[in-house]
Amino acid sequence: MSPREFREMVNGYQTSRVILTSIELNLYNILEGEPKNSKEISQKLTTDERAVDRLLNALFSLDLLQKKNGKFSNTKFSSRYLVPGKPDYMSNLFHAADLWKSWSHLTDVIR
Repeated sequence: MSPREFREMVNGYQTSRVILTSIELNLYNILEGEPKNSKEISQKLTTDERAVDRLLNALFSLDLLQKKNGKFSNTKFSSRYLVPGKPDYMSNLFHAADLWKSWSHLTDVIR
């Protein structure tokens, strides 16, 4: 293993947190259908527009969203697996979000 690979492993939590936050916000359901910009999405979520824009761009960099002319939409993957009610919806990811809270205290538990 290289130091670079090790750093990527250590920073893997950032990717997980971005994905889990998008799931907790039900973002993929909001983006199903017509593409929306950051302002429209933040209004639907009643959240900060700049923060939502950063989240959306992070998801775009992970290939979980498409972006065209400042508007975001689901990819084929996110539409198929991350939209509630779809046959292949990965509902178990909410459990992963719940586990995040428990695992965040691992050091304290070990001590």
